[in-house]
Amino acid sequence: MTRRRQQKLFLTGELAWFLSPEDTILHKLRWCAGQPLDKHMRDITAILHVQGDQLDVNHITQWAAAFSAGELWAGLLDAYRREQHKRSSGKG
Repeated sequence: MTRRRQQKLFLTGELAWFLSPEDTILHKLRWCAGQPLDKHMRDITAILHVQGDQLDVNHITQWAAAFSAGELWAGLLDAYRREQHKRSSGKG
């Protein structure tokens, strides 16, 4: 919880705590360690696209490996990086 973030809610202006994007990814990876679920895979991919280079990839990699989701994370990260490379080189 030390990585959580406090932000104002758009409609009310009240302050609320949110998980960091990294911890959200880790929770979804943990749920999927045994059997990947499409919804969680799409969510993780969306977080990667929104957060991009702002993510602490080393933190996610370390913790994903700790609960046997390292290969799943590596595959998602690799697919994201390949897609970004295609876009940046004008091939996609």
